[in-house]
Amino acid sequence: MCLMASIIFGLFFRKTVQIYASHVHYIVYTLYMKKLVLLGSFLLLITLTLPADQASLVLHEDLSGRISIRNNADFLVVELSKISGNPLTLGLESGEYRIQLESGNNFYRAEVTLLESGSTTLGMVDFQLVAAASDMRRRVDEDEGWSNPFGNSLYTFIFNIVDEDFRFPLFGFVNIAVGNFNNFQAGFVNWNTRNLTGLQAAYVNVVGGNLSGFQAGFINSVTGNADGFQLGFINTTRGLDGFQAGFVNAAINGGRGFQGGFFNVSTQEFKGVQLGFINYADSIEDGVPIGFLSIVRRGGYRAIEYSFSEFFPLTLGFKIGVERFYTSFYWGFNPFENDRYDGSVFGWGFGSIIPINNSFYFNPEFISINSEYWRYYNEVSEGDMDEEMPDGWYIWEYTRSRSLVLNFGYNFNRYFSIAAGPSITWLNHSMYGPIEPLFSLFQHNIRDKNSIVIGARANLRLRF
Repeated sequence: MCLMASIIFGLFFRKTVQIYASHVHYIVYTLYMKKLVLLGSFLLLITLTLPADQASLVLHEDLSGRISIRNNADFLVVELSKISGNPLTLGLESGEYRIQLESGNNFYRAEVTLLESGSTTLGMVDFQLVAAASDMRRRVDEDEGWSNPFGNSLYTFIFNIVDEDFRFPLFGFVNIAVGNFNNFQAGFVNWNTRNLTGLQAAYVNVVGGNLSGFQAGFINSVTGNADGFQLGFINTTRGLDGFQAGFVNAAINGGRGFQGGFFNVSTQEFKGVQLGFINYADSIEDGVPIGFLSIVRRGGYRAIEYSFSEFFPLTLGFKIGVERFYTSFYWGFNPFENDRYDGSVFGWGFGSIIPINNSFYFNPEFISINSEYWRYYNEVSEGDMDEEMPDGWYIWEYTRSRSLVLNFGYNFNRYFSIAAGPSITWLNHSMYGPIEPLFSLFQHNIRDKNSIVIGARANLRLRF
């Protein structure tokens, strides 16, 4: 009886333990699954919130030393110290980067391009030796000029000097940004020792590297390339990709864009428009210089011309610029009018050569010539003067001509050409009357001191 009771109790206890164990296992399993679900949701959330252009840079385990990473705008992105033996993964935006490694007494440099959603491994084999520590420090000093003597940023609203990691605008009498700066500077003197992305407004603005933005002041200077606008009395840059407006504009290494001022200079090839009183460019491509005098050293247009017109049978001219737009300077002589003046006149004009084919061209020109002289009163007939003047006085006589000439020309070769065409001239003259044309197709007086003359002209040119 006792044995039977013991067997029944044992079976019942075993069943109870099995049921309890199964419940415990279920509870543990449920808690484990909940943790996995929460962890997966968290990882999914992180993945969805990562930037679309995220890339990975893996620093190999053999790298050891101080590492600084700059983007293609030369701004510092990451700076860290790494020990050998363990790789290090960094999440960066896709693009080009320049990495500098200071290991021991040597400096190394490498450049990488990170692709979107990709991973790039950088090891010691990818670096090139730049220089020893002493040489590198000398190069850095020569490049940046000097470092912040205060050690940290100083902001007083009168004199401000900040380091590269400063992210606020600079307002003060003197503003100095050591390194790259990405913001706004306003004061009397603004100086950025390296690259600037932003705006400078002051009497003197200086960027020691590249400019991507806007400069407005009396003197604007960029020692690197200017990608943006310079507005001031004097604007200088090494290379231009944008707009310069001022009294003097200079692009040392040329560039493209627009220069507008009294004096515009590009010592290398320029692509764009120069608009000023005097323009100089080493060469012009896909553009035109427009001004009173435009000098293009290579590929420009320069020619000497002899022309015959209805007013002056002997006229010598000098043309300079480019074929799209050139200016001309004239000396004319009419031996049949020397009873009224010495027969010599001077003038200027501008024109354009428009090719029709390889040999023929259309050549519209505007020419302005003035003849001005003193005339003795006794030689003036009575009635020409509005009021009586004493005997022996001189009066001022003039004839101002403004002519539009429509030439059609022919190129014999690259040096010689001939052209001819009709002209229409407006004459404005003093009371004694205008210079009479040697011939004309049509002539009509307008009021007392103005007249219209339609004639014809021909010229022979030597290009050099």
